[in-house]
Amino acid sequence: MISSFIPLDDCLGSTHTVRVHLDKPITKSLVDHLSAGASLKYYPHFPKPFFRIDHPCFIAQGVTGNDHFRITYLGVARPLVQDAMWSLFPGTTARLPVAPGQDSGVPTEDQTR
Repeated sequence: MISSFIPLDDCLGSTHTVRVHLDKPITKSLVDHLSAGASLKYYPHFPKPFFRIDHPCFIAQGVTGNDHFRITYLGVARPLVQDAMWSLFPGTTARLPVAPGQDSGVPTEDQTR
């Protein structure tokens, strides 16, 4: 399950990079789960086994054995990325951070009336 999302510095204004913290270390089977329906590049021969997943709405990168990985996505795709994270990690309640000046994509109480 995802314990938190930590925003990272972005080099481009239209993309957002977030560190995703998990409640347990990343295993190869978790990498395989994350890459379902996506393109996986896995490098087990690196000193620290590295993976890159090109998902339709985000790119994930990380190292097996760590308890975190990084995702990069276009700001406009935030609601899709949030849904994908909740789908990939059932039971997660953490929300992606909202960039300054960006709508969260989640209706407020006033908007639902």
